[in-house]
Amino acid sequence: MAAMTYPLRSLLALVLTCITSTCGTGQNAPTAGTGQQRPKVGLVLQGGGALGLAHVDVITWLEENHIPVDYIAGTSMGGLVGGVYSSEVEAEVVSPGHD
Repeated sequence: MAAMTYPLRSLLALVLTCITSTCGTGQNAPTAGTGQQRPKVGLVLQGGGALGLAHVDVITWLEENHIPVDYIAGTSMGGLVGGVYSSEVEAEVVSPGHD
């Protein structure tokens, strides 16, 4: 696995903090088909043009690991990436390597 850059590490730490901080709040969303409750997940994306790619990578990781996102907030580039993601565009379509 390639070494993660500082912005990607800090963004991943922020996302994981948001995920774990909502686990004990009592805010739960229904799990499809099971009738069980799951914690709600919020995704916070910070601003900065270079971080836009890191945002896409984090969203791709969340999708690959089947972690649903209930809330999205972002500033500047994070708001743009979050807006595109909330419109249900797959992360791989947004990434620059996509043809």
